[in-house]
Amino acid sequence: MQYVQVESSNVDALGYDSGTNTLSVVFKNKTVYFYLGVPQEMYEKFVNAESKGKFFSSEIKSVYNFFALDKLELFPAGTHEALVAAVTQLHMLGTQI
Repeated sequence: MQYVQVESSNVDALGYDSGTNTLSVVFKNKTVYFYLGVPQEMYEKFVNAESKGKFFSSEIKSVYNFFALDKLELFPAGTHEALVAAVTQLHMLGTQI
């Protein structure tokens, strides 16, 4: 997953995996949220939104299922991709997380 640095008081970077339709939001405190089933168009609107915080609150936060990882930088390289794939598979099978 490639990340794009964004200008925001709370959001540090955004990432998107088109294979799983997973949006990754990295906050300034390094907590990372993964939102499942997000269309690529929504990701692109988020990247281009004038206010990332307002867009996140109104279009992402309460709309999509998610899971969070605290302090992602503590995980070995590649771990978050494996977690996204595993949780996406569980989500597709209808398993509650």
